[in-house]
Amino acid sequence: MKVGVVGNPSYRDLGAHLIRLAQAAPRLGLTLYTEPGIADLWPEPKPPLLSAAGRLDSLLTLGGDGTLLSMARAVGDLGTPILGVNLGDLGFLTATTLDEMLPALDALLAGRMAIEERIMLAARHVRHGARQVTVESYVTLGFNYRLTDLQAAVGRTQLARLPARLERRRALARRYQAMLTAVPGLAALKDVDLVVEAVSEDLKLKQQLFRDLDATCSPGAILTSNTSALSISAFGAATRRPGKVLGLHFFNPAPVMKLVEVIRTILTSDETVKTAWGFIQALGKTPVAAKDTTGFIVNRLLVPYLLEAIRLLEMGVASKEDIDQAMKLGCGYPMGPFTLLDLVGLDTTLYVAEVMFDEFREPRLAPPPLLKRMVMAGHLGRKSGKGFYDYPAK
Repeated sequence: MKVGVVGNPSYRDLGAHLIRLAQAAPRLGLTLYTEPGIADLWPEPKPPLLSAAGRLDSLLTLGGDGTLLSMARAVGDLGTPILGVNLGDLGFLTATTLDEMLPALDALLAGRMAIEERIMLAARHVRHGARQVTVESYVTLGFNYRLTDLQAAVGRTQLARLPARLERRRALARRYQAMLTAVPGLAALKDVDLVVEAVSEDLKLKQQLFRDLDATCSPGAILTSNTSALSISAFGAATRRPGKVLGLHFFNPAPVMKLVEVIRTILTSDETVKTAWGFIQALGKTPVAAKDTTGFIVNRLLVPYLLEAIRLLEMGVASKEDIDQAMKLGCGYPMGPFTLLDLVGLDTTLYVAEVMFDEFREPRLAPPPLLKRMVMAGHLGRKSGKGFYDYPAK
C-alpha cells in the first residue's frame, strides 16, 4: 500500500513520530512517500518523495494543528491532487500523535474498522481551537469525516459553530484549487514569472537546479532561492540572467512567520527587487532587505549567539537549563538557545556555522567541539528524539 506522509515541520515531536512510523511500515506493509519539507526528519533510508509516488492509496498528516489546508496545497503541488479528489479505499487520516494512528492503520488493514469514505482521528490532547480549524479544513476540502474524541461534547460544540464559518473557507479552497497546478518536472515552468527554489541546502544541487531553470524558464522570469545561508551570487553565476536572481528567505513555519529576507547580489537589478518585494507583500508577509553576505541578517546574528551558548555549557559556566531560563527571563526571548537549537536541528546549525566560518574565518563562527560530537552521535534535537534535551516518543 502506497502511503504519503506530510506534516508540520514546526511540530515538536514530528521527527520522533516519523522514526516510529518508519519502523512500523514493514509490519503494516506500507510503502512510504514524503514531502520535501520534512524529508530531512526521516531516519535512513529516507522514503522517496511524493512526486515519485504516482497515485497514493492514502495520505497521513502529522502535527496537523490547523495546518491541514496548507499541507493539502503542498501535496497538490507535488502531483497528488487531494482537493476534493478520492484518495482510495483507505481514506485520509490525520492525528497529532501516532498513538491512535498506528492502531487505526492496523484495524483498517485487518478489516476490523468500517470506512465511511473519510475518517478523521483527532488525538485526545488536540487543543479545542486546533480541532475546530482542522474540522473546518476537512469540510472545506470536501471530505466527510468521523470525529473521535473522549470529549465528544466539545466536538459537537465545534461542529455546531461550523456553518457560519464554512462558506468563506469553501471559497478559499475553490480559489486555491483553481490556482494550483501539479507539474512533473521543470518543463511546465517555461512560462512562469517567478520561481521560488526550496530544495535541500546543498550548493551543488541548487546550482544545477538554477542552470536547469535558466534553460527552461522564459528570459524574463525571476529565479529566487529560499536558502538560509548559501551564496545567492553562486546561483546567479550558474545562469545567464544574474540580474534576475535573488534570495527570498522564508522562516519556519512559513505559514505563520511573517518575515522574509529579500537578498540581492551586486548584479540583481532594481526592477527584480521591486517585483520580488511586491510579491512578498502580496503574500501578507513583511520583507526586509539584505545584501548577499553569508547568513544574511537573522542567521548572522542568531548563529553566533547559539554557538556561544554551547561554549558556555562546555566551559561549565552554567547548566543548559539555567542558560535557557536566563535568556527567556532576562532578554524576553520566547525560548532559550538550547531549546531553539533542538528545534532547528543540531545538524542544520552545524552546517550553517561551517558555511559562515568558511566565508568569514572568524573564531566566533567556528562550530564548538560539543556541537560536532553531538551531530556525529546522531543527537540532532527534536527530530531524532535527543539533542540537548530528550524527546521520548509518546
